[in-house]
Amino acid sequence: MKSLREISKELNLAPPTVSMCLSANPGRYRLSPETVKRVREYAASQGYVPNRMARQLSCPTVTPVGLLISGGVSSDKSYNGLRQTMDELRIAGREFIVQIVPWGKLSEVVAYLKGMRVKDIIYYGVFKDRTPSYVCRFSNDQPMKEDIAKLAKLLKDMRFFAIDYDFPIKEDTLLTQNFYCWGIDRKRCMARLFQMLEKNGKTSIMCDVGSFHLMEEMVPDTRRVFRYSNIFDAYLQGHIWAEEFVATRKYLKTDVVILHNDYSCISFIDGLRNYGLKVPDDVELIGFDNLEFCNYSNPRLTSIELPGDGIQQALDAILNDREVNPVNIFDAKIIWRESATITQ
Repeated sequence: MKSLREISKELNLAPPTVSMCLSANPGRYRLSPETVKRVREYAASQGYVPNRMARQLSCPTVTPVGLLISGGVSSDKSYNGLRQTMDELRIAGREFIVQIVPWGKLSEVVAYLKGMRVKDIIYYGVFKDRTPSYVCRFSNDQPMKEDIAKLAKLLKDMRFFAIDYDFPIKEDTLLTQNFYCWGIDRKRCMARLFQMLEKNGKTSIMCDVGSFHLMEEMVPDTRRVFRYSNIFDAYLQGHIWAEEFVATRKYLKTDVVILHNDYSCISFIDGLRNYGLKVPDDVELIGFDNLEFCNYSNPRLTSIELPGDGIQQALDAILNDREVNPVNIFDAKIIWRESATITQ
């Protein structure tokens, strides 16, 4: 691979000119588009790649942005949000570092990013700042309480933006400084959903483990909670729950099934067909995330939608150095379609 000086000599241009042409945002310099195109095409043909770490060291006031995504509980919307952020940062000419966070390793990943001079971090995926009550019984990849305590110390000179925070558990959080969160109050959302269903005479509910910790008071009969398994394929899990649902029909009447993953819902519908059962004729079904395919499934899937405003607010705070509220709670929308309906 040729060096920048060699490329400059062969193109008969000054090294600073070539460097500006190869920068993340050459439009901020007084360069002709033709020159930028000629330099970039020639550099690409020679396999030249700019040294981004050296560039950061030469610009100490501009630091890379850390982008974290949960390794096991992130939905398509989390990944779409990550891609959207990467596009925005590229347009703004900001460097970024993407990391996947394994279970219980959040503070280690943040410490690594801090060593890379990262000052701002955006976290995609459901963020719980304390161990859920069911973590001792069921697998979960959220950070442990000890990990959160380490994280709180790291954030003294950093900012952390959690895009999907798991309300309501903010009152005793250890993250009291430089921590900003957006999300819905899942428990309040489920209570509102139950009220709507109850008004329509639908009181017999079954749910999965992911939904149960939000609805323990509303679903006191644990026979109505699908058994947990170590299967991480959401689609396969839906088929298993369909088999379990068919078995429970012998002794339990069920009006509505609530699952916390839209993929599992689609698989659940497919699994019921193997037993000659249909949604919503034999049981109604409600999912979570309102992914794009919910509008095209058969039947179309009723699902709970997460607002996405937090991404733009976090980017605005980082790129434009604007103030943002530390706690941002949105109202979740229940998008009613054919798989489960109510009379308003």
